[in-house]
Amino acid sequence: MRRRGFITLLGGAAAWPLAAFAQQRLPRVGVLLYGRAVPSGDLQIAAKLARIGYVEGHNIAYEICGAEGDVTRLPPLARELAAVRPEVLVGSTAQVAVALSNATREIPIVITLLSDPIALGLSTSISHPTRNVTGFTTS
Repeated sequence: MRRRGFITLLGGAAAWPLAAFAQQRLPRVGVLLYGRAVPSGDLQIAAKLARIGYVEGHNIAYEICGAEGDVTRLPPLARELAAVRPEVLVGSTAQVAVALSNATREIPIVITLLSDPIALGLSTSISHPTRNVTGFTTS
């Protein structure tokens, strides 16, 4: 009787690492686009991350939302993306950056802008970001 109990215990202990692995969530990148949502394979950021070893479905996941050119859709879409709790949010227009920054103060936001992030209220300094927003600008 003791031997059966021991074997059962040992078999259950061996299954724990597999169960724990199955429950792990892939790191997520939330992407908000002003235009239409596109497959991750069409995103520059996905291509750049793939070059350094991040393969969608294997060790990274993308949540992609598109506002279809309607600026009024950006705030609710940004809130939806923030609710998924991705590790990082990505945007590339001033309207998207503002919507993302209004949606969360905790999740890091990476942006590329053609305008001034200080004028948009996204930070008080370009060289030392004061909020959860970082990235680069061409202005």
